[in-house]
This record gives sequence, C-alpha cells and structure tokens, in this order.
Amino acid sequence: MNPCKGTLHHFAIQARDYEKSVHFYKETLGLKEVASVKFPSRDGMFLDLGNGSLVELFSPNHDGSTTLIDHTPSELVLWHFAIAVDDITAATERCRVAGYAIKVEPKTIQFEDGFHATLSFVQGPNGEEIEFFQQHHMWEDIGQ
Repeated sequence: MNPCKGTLHHFAIQARDYEKSVHFYKETLGLKEVASVKFPSRDGMFLDLGNGSLVELFSPNHDGSTTLIDHTPSELVLWHFAIAVDDITAATERCRVAGYAIKVEPKTIQFEDGFHATLSFVQGPNGEEIEFFQQHHMWEDIGQ
C-alpha cells in the first residue's frame, strides 16, 4: 500500500531577502497567502499554488545569523520545482517584466511515448530555479 496521498503538501524556501521573495511569489506569480507564522527567531508564510499545495517561505533569522552559500542549482539535491500553468508564455513574461532572469525560454518537449508539454525556467529571488510546465494532455491519455 502506498501511504502517500498523491499530492504535494508543501515545500519550504529559505529566503535570502524575505520581502523580495514575498513580492515575487504573491505579486509576480499570484500565489495567495493562506497563513503566516512567527517564530522567536524568524517569520514564515504559507502560499497556495492554487490547488492546495503550498510554498512555505522563511525569513532570514532576525539576529542576522542566517548564512546561505552561493550555488548553482545542479549542485543541490533539489534541482528545481515545477509549477503547472495554463499559459506558459504569460507566466514566463510576468517574470521577465518583473526583472527575473529567464533561464530557459518556453520550449516544447516530446517523449518517446508521445507525451508532450511546454516548459520554461525562471530564476527566483533566492536563486531557486522554477520550472513552468504546461501539459498538452494527461499522461493517462497517451495511446488512447
């Protein structure tokens, strides 16, 4: 028996610049804040991706002790995360207009089994790589 429910609950991001991160996820990507938390050492916030899956942002420690090393995404265990979108061009352009680096312009990929999707990558305010993913059909529909 698979104990997983098949959905992502949340993933957490340690922000380098909390206000810039909040602005990016709320204003640029349009995520809705569903809860905020205050810890003695730092603040946090949960933002809904639109389907109940959440992004959790953490501020740096109030005392300035948060240290994040510089890195490239391929040096991390978590390389990127993907957000499903209905209009990949619009999502990519919103980020471009807001001043964020587009790492991969929208491009369509096709797998040998016939599945195809369009994807793009943007670099978020903390160096995180975010993939926008627009499916053109469901995996289950292949071959039908």
